[in-house]
Amino acid sequence: MLGLCRTEAASSNLKRYSLIAWAFAMAFSKSTEQGAHTLMHCVLTGKNLNGKYYRDCRPSGALHPMVLDADARQTVYDKTAELLQKIQ
Repeated sequence: MLGLCRTEAASSNLKRYSLIAWAFAMAFSKSTEQGAHTLMHCVLTGKNLNGKYYRDCRPSGALHPMVLDADARQTVYDKTAELLQKIQ
Protein backbone atom coordinates (compact mmCIF):
# COMPACT_ATOMS: atom_id res chain seq x y z
CA MET A 1 0.00 0.00 0.00
CA LEU A 2 1.07 3.57 -0.60
CA GLY A 3 -0.14 4.90 2.73
CA LEU A 4 -3.21 6.45 1.14
CA CYS A 5 -6.66 6.12 2.68
CA ARG A 6 -9.74 6.64 0.61
CA THR A 7 -12.61 8.54 2.15
CA GLU A 8 -16.04 9.27 0.77
CA ALA A 9 -15.15 12.95 0.29
CA ALA A 10 -11.93 12.18 -1.57
CA SER A 11 -13.60 9.48 -3.64
CA SER A 12 -16.38 11.72 -4.90
CA ASN A 13 -13.92 14.52 -5.71
CA LEU A 14 -11.61 12.17 -7.61
CA LYS A 15 -14.49 10.78 -9.68
CA ARG A 16 -15.46 14.30 -10.63
CA TYR A 17 -11.98 15.22 -11.88
CA SER A 18 -10.48 12.05 -13.27
CA LEU A 19 -11.70 8.52 -13.72
CA ILE A 20 -8.08 7.35 -13.96
CA ALA A 21 -7.14 8.97 -10.63
CA TRP A 22 -10.23 7.47 -8.99
CA ALA A 23 -9.43 3.99 -10.33
CA PHE A 24 -5.81 4.30 -9.14
CA ALA A 25 -6.95 5.38 -5.67
CA MET A 26 -9.43 2.51 -5.46
CA ALA A 27 -6.79 -0.02 -6.46
CA PHE A 28 -3.89 1.19 -4.32
CA SER A 29 -5.38 2.75 -1.20
CA LYS A 30 -6.82 1.51 2.05
CA SER A 31 -10.29 2.08 3.39
CA THR A 32 -10.56 4.44 6.36
CA GLU A 33 -11.05 1.41 8.63
CA GLN A 34 -7.95 -0.32 7.25
CA GLY A 35 -6.00 2.92 7.55
CA ALA A 36 -6.88 3.22 11.24
CA HIS A 37 -5.76 -0.32 12.17
CA THR A 38 -2.09 0.48 12.75
CA LEU A 39 -2.87 3.67 14.66
CA MET A 40 -5.33 1.84 16.90
CA HIS A 41 -2.92 -1.06 17.37
CA CYS A 42 -0.22 1.32 18.60
CA VAL A 43 -2.60 3.18 20.90
CA LEU A 44 -4.18 0.09 22.42
CA THR A 45 -1.13 -2.16 22.72
CA GLY A 46 -0.18 -0.67 26.09
CA LYS A 47 3.52 -0.75 25.25
CA ASN A 48 5.97 2.12 24.96
CA LEU A 49 6.40 2.42 21.19
CA ASN A 50 8.22 5.76 21.16
CA GLY A 51 10.51 6.31 18.24
CA LYS A 52 9.38 3.33 16.20
CA TYR A 53 7.73 3.46 12.79
CA TYR A 54 4.86 1.04 12.37
CA ARG A 55 3.30 -0.22 9.16
CA ASP A 56 0.47 -2.74 8.98
CA CYS A 57 0.55 -3.17 12.78
CA ARG A 58 4.22 -4.20 12.80
CA PRO A 59 7.45 -2.30 13.38
CA SER A 60 9.05 -1.31 10.11
CA GLY A 61 12.72 -0.62 9.60
CA ALA A 62 11.90 1.87 6.86
CA LEU A 63 12.96 5.32 7.98
CA HIS A 64 13.33 8.49 6.01
CA PRO A 65 16.95 9.72 6.17
CA MET A 66 15.69 12.97 7.72
CA VAL A 67 14.69 11.00 10.83
CA LEU A 68 18.35 10.27 11.48
CA ASP A 69 19.40 13.92 11.02
CA ALA A 70 19.63 15.65 14.43
CA ASP A 71 19.37 19.14 12.89
CA ALA A 72 16.23 18.19 10.94
CA ARG A 73 14.64 16.71 14.07
CA GLN A 74 15.38 19.88 16.01
CA THR A 75 13.88 22.03 13.24
CA VAL A 76 10.69 19.97 13.25
CA TYR A 77 10.52 20.14 17.06
CA ASP A 78 11.04 23.92 17.09
CA LYS A 79 8.44 24.52 14.39
CA THR A 80 5.93 22.28 16.17
CA ALA A 81 6.49 24.11 19.47
CA GLU A 82 6.06 27.45 17.69
CA LEU A 83 2.76 26.35 16.11
CA LEU A 84 1.48 25.00 19.43
CA GLN A 85 2.24 28.31 21.12
CA LYS A 86 0.03 30.07 18.58
CA ILE A 87 -3.01 27.93 19.38
CA GLN A 88 -2.70 28.07 23.19
